[in-house]
This record gives sequence, structure tokens and C-alpha cells, in this order.
Amino acid sequence: MISEQEYAEMLARFTTCVDDAGISFDGFKPDGSSEFEVPSGMSTDRGNELMDEYSLSSGESTVGAVYHWVNRNPENLDENEIMAQCLIDSDVVDPSYTAEDFAADEMEETMPWTTDAESGHEALRACNSDPLGLLGMRNP
Repeated sequence: MISEQEYAEMLARFTTCVDDAGISFDGFKPDGSSEFEVPSGMSTDRGNELMDEYSLSSGESTVGAVYHWVNRNPENLDENEIMAQCLIDSDVVDPSYTAEDFAADEMEETMPWTTDAESGHEALRACNSDPLGLLGMRNP
């Protein structure tokens, strides 16, 4: 469990690093994802390198990851079960789809979409971010 104070301290360290480099960063989304813009004269590759470096040095890669992981699944429910149910709720797989199906399909990178692949992959991304619909990242 990561407290709000621990998360805030990590975020302050991370933000200071990013600001000092001149990188435009609007913070993390509820699922932990983010976007940034590098200043003119800095390559995107260099910006990615710096963001990775700051993520490690600030603790974002560990503290932030755990914080967001817990928020998306606070009761630590079975990931395969909540992902299968999320995909069912998103109407992109058959209602008979199971946790075991998801585990196998994810490993093989094959999904039995009942919709077009683009819609299926979009639902999969949303479910990965917010499988229980707790973060407002998808329609539960």
C-alpha cells in the first residue's frame, strides 16, 4: 500500500526533475499513464531517456506503479477474472468468455473479438487501464 503522502512526495520529486529539464508534463492520468512534450531542440528519444531516468530516480517506476496498480484493483481481485468480465461488459467478447480464456488468449496474443479488431483492442486497452471502472477510464 502506498499512502497519499508517499505518492505526493514521489510526484514532487518527479515533477521537479521534469520541470528542470524543460519538459512539458501535465501529470499522471488515474491509470498512471502520462503524456509529455519535449522542448524545442530536444529529440523525442532524448525526452524518453530523461523521463525513464527521472522515473527511476524519483521512485515513480516503483512507488507510482504500485500506487496506480492498487487504485485500479484495490481488493486485489483475480486479474484474469476482472479482465474477462471487463471485456464481456465492453461487448467485445462472447458472454461465455472466462478468466481461463483470457489467460490463454493474452499469452497467445489472440482474442476472439465479437467486434472488429480495432474496437476489441480499444476495449482491451481501456480494461487494462481500468478493469473495474473505478477510475473513470472506461464505461463499466
